[in-house]
Amino acid sequence: MIRSLFVVAAILTALPSVAADLCLVPSSNGLNVTADCLAGAVPTDAVGYSADSFPCQVGSGLNVCFVDSPTPPDFAWTISSSAVDALQNTGAIGPDATDLYLWLFCTAGGGMSASEFALGGDLEVISFTPVNGALNAGTDTELRLAIGGCPQGPIPVGIITVQPQAAVGVDGIRTAAGWGHVKAGYR
Repeated sequence: MIRSLFVVAAILTALPSVAADLCLVPSSNGLNVTADCLAGAVPTDAVGYSADSFPCQVGSGLNVCFVDSPTPPDFAWTISSSAVDALQNTGAIGPDATDLYLWLFCTAGGGMSASEFALGGDLEVISFTPVNGALNAGTDTELRLAIGGCPQGPIPVGIITVQPQAAVGVDGIRTAAGWGHVKAGYR
């Protein structure tokens, strides 16, 4: 009985986690800032990506972009599985690398010039590749973006390559790394 429980525990430990989401969160320096082309730092709203449920959301939601207001413009960001639709915020993540897209969904005013936030969640970020004139002075997970031309969106500004976080086996070896890596651990 104890041997059977050990085998079941070892198998469950080797399986990848079923949770899979990617969210926009404050960067490690505590900032979650978007700067518009007219007034400086303003609040940011964002919808992340989820493979199995509702995506994580920051702020009051994407409706801020469609409301006339005398206050400084708000910005909305999304993470989508589509390069042509910013609102595909849920769907399957493959067992291998999968591309997601960071969108500047919209601005309620003069366009976006710079932004700083982080990527966090249950998905492992392999890389971030800026597109459409965006520049990233940060890392793959701590983004410090600048975009020339002050676009108002919707526009994809980056490709985020992710994969489910690899499970760690009972011997401490990442099982999703492939059999070559596993064999090398025993040499």
